[in-house]
Amino acid sequence: MTTFKVYCPDASLTIRFLLNKGNADAPIVLLWRDWLQANHQLIVPSLFFYEVSNALFQYVRHGRMDVQTVIEAMQEVSRFNLQIYRDDLLHHRAVQLAEQLGLSATYDAHYLALSERLGAEFWTLDAKLVNKVKSQLSWVNLWQG
Repeated sequence: MTTFKVYCPDASLTIRFLLNKGNADAPIVLLWRDWLQANHQLIVPSLFFYEVSNALFQYVRHGRMDVQTVIEAMQEVSRFNLQIYRDDLLHHRAVQLAEQLGLSATYDAHYLALSERLGAEFWTLDAKLVNKVKSQLSWVNLWQG
């Protein structure tokens, strides 16, 4: 029996999935497949889509992807049934967390604030971030698949 969980994937984790989605046996693909098939709740702050589209656009700029592929990838992300959060309290808490945790910006802190609010597991590829906050935030996870 699958237990319903709430996950907050960051843009880096999503980009890794999108770049590997053609390999059905890739660990990151299996992770996302499990989350989606089990109907786990996936939550993201609104800046998630800006980060994903910008990261994919960088592949276009460097000749590693074409615009149509980016558009299709963004359409795929929109089918993930992500619950998007954007509100003033989230921004306020992100600023507080960035200050408290010694972060240099509030981008990551928005994911942390949202995860904190909804009791979600936060997942990222950002080892530097995880190493900085893990001792204070036990629900922060580094994907190493």
